[in-house]
Parts: sequence; structure tokens; C-alpha cells
Amino acid sequence: MTRMKQALITGCDYGLGAELAREGLARGFRVFAGCLNPAKAAAMKMLAREHGRRLAVLRMDMGSERSVDRACAVIRKKTEKLHLLVSNAGVYWTDGLDRLSFKGLRRMFDVNAFGPARLARNLRGLLRASGEGRIVNISSESGSLALGKRPPADPGLRGEQGRPQHAGAPHVVRAREGRDPGRVRPPRLDADAHGPAER
Repeated sequence: MTRMKQALITGCDYGLGAELAREGLARGFRVFAGCLNPAKAAAMKMLAREHGRRLAVLRMDMGSERSVDRACAVIRKKTEKLHLLVSNAGVYWTDGLDRLSFKGLRRMFDVNAFGPARLARNLRGLLRASGEGRIVNISSESGSLALGKRPPADPGLRGEQGRPQHAGAPHVVRAREGRDPGRVRPPRLDADAHGPAER
């Protein structure tokens, strides 16, 4: 197997995710780029022409367990280790209570809250195998369910004030340790939309 470091980045259709994929490739990573709609991801098509097999574009709907499972199965076939997992995909709701769609609200939680956990659980074996796995969950303060300081319940992961229980445990990187990139607007969940897009 190659010694090249491997990274998975979600929400690479455009915007921040596409730039993270570009930066990862520039730093020598092999990048698995998760996209909701790869056929429309123009930035990924351009990067694929430049970097060839170092970029693998995968269809990944973070709100669908089946879609995530399929994408992760492809990743496990292509690599035995994963050094970096960046959960960047997200959607948001801004129409207020008068136009609130509970279907849209469930979709928002499924993508923003459950999606990263679903992905980390699915790939934790590859992250541990690297011996230096890192998980980066990108969100906003307005999207935070809690800003507490308790470590994750999973002893195989470590976060703020958490310690790994065994060698090779992936490290959860706190967003507050990084830089604020400024305002990045993910796609809206419109009240009448049947299939809201992710960033």
C-alpha cells in the first residue's frame, strides 16, 4: 500500500469543501471527496484532470445512512488507513416558524448532526489504523447543539479534555482551536424544496 496520507472531505460540491480538497491535494494527500451531486461538481472535475488518481470523487448524501455506507465501502476497498476525516457538508433553515417544514428540519439534523457521527463510526477502523487519525467537524456556533467541554463518550475517540484509551485512537479536533474562516453560507432548506442540497 502507498505511504501517501489519505483524507476524506465531505461537502466538496463547491465552496469551502472544494477548497479544502484543493488544499489537501496541494499538501500531498490522496483525497476522497464526498459530493451530493458529483455530476455538477465543476471544481472536482477540474481537480480530477489535474491530479488524476490522487482524487476520488464519491457520491455521498450525509443525510442518508445507505449513501454513507456505500461511500465508506468504496473507501475501505481503496485504502487500509485514513489520516484525516473532515465533515464539512451542511444545510440550514432560515424561513422561520411560519414556513417551518418538519421534513426539512429532520433533514437538517440528519445532515448536520447525525451525518458526521454516522461517518466517524463507519470509518473509525481506518482512522485508528493510521495511528494518527484526525476528525474535524466543521459547523457554526448557531448550529451547535451544545458547547460543553465533556469528552466524547466513545473511549476510542478523544476530544476536548479527553484522553485516548488505546494507541492509535483518532483525535477529535476542536473547531475553536482553528481559525474562523468568516461567513460561509451553506445551501438553504426551502419550505417547498423536496431535495435540499448540501454544501
